[in-house]
Amino acid sequence: MKTLLIGISSPIGQSFLKASSKRGLDVIAMSDPYSDPSYNDTQSGKIIECDLSNESKLQELIFQEWPEVLINCSEEVIDEEEMAGFNTHLPKFLSQLTHHLGTRFIHISSNAIFDGTKSDFYRSTDTPNPQTFYGQTKLLGEKEILKNSNSNPLILRIPEILSSDSKSKQKSFNQKIIQSAQAKQVIELTNTKQFQPTSSTNIADVILELCERNDLHGIFHWAGSETINEYELAKLILKRANIENHDELVKLNDDSTISNFCMELHPLKNKLKTQALNLKEIFEELDYKEPLKFN
Repeated sequence: MKTLLIGISSPIGQSFLKASSKRGLDVIAMSDPYSDPSYNDTQSGKIIECDLSNESKLQELIFQEWPEVLINCSEEVIDEEEMAGFNTHLPKFLSQLTHHLGTRFIHISSNAIFDGTKSDFYRSTDTPNPQTFYGQTKLLGEKEILKNSNSNPLILRIPEILSSDSKSKQKSFNQKIIQSAQAKQVIELTNTKQFQPTSSTNIADVILELCERNDLHGIFHWAGSETINEYELAKLILKRANIENHDELVKLNDDSTISNFCMELHPLKNKLKTQALNLKEIFEELDYKEPLKFN
């Protein structure tokens, strides 16, 4: 199966390359010509340099390769101008190309398309209401995909992830927490924002399985099997990383506004062999010196 990956510098992209290599799947990965060359270290498949903002060049390369599956896990989380480009316009363009080629399109979205006000788990059919610019661009990306392709695209919404891959340009939740702690910067977080973290490796395994499941299309949710708030998760991360005085590096924000970004994993959970991970299983994947103890 000819698979093209866009987003090689993301934690999920790096994890997907490793997972696909172990399974003997040849992947064509598109790399930004200005990216760190260490991102291009893959044991299988090939790397193609391409500026993703250059639509004519991107189209030429995708038409030349004509993949059976195209996976987009690229995104922008900081710069607003680039957010619109990567999170909205790029998915739109890719959906148009895959529609023309008859290529299966798998796109990674986010739970940030919800507003966090629901007391129960969000279903894929619940009405989105993003409260951040990032969430708005991700939602618009979803809408453009569904509007511009009838080739049965698949949109996978995920939470913030944890990753042990230090080469990724985009930093995962745990990497951002550890970097701040190592710089002796106090991290201010709330204990009222609930979500279900999972690992980039687990997401990569799900994507690999979805590549072979032509019967699945539409919008699905995937996350970890346990819920936690970002304040408690940050403390667990620093404890696991054996950071000295870790309790002093995380400050509790007294924001009393409860926000729930937990997602219902059915029906996808019942259709895949890959299992949702609990916190213990997620932390076992991370490269820290001391094991995290759970009661």
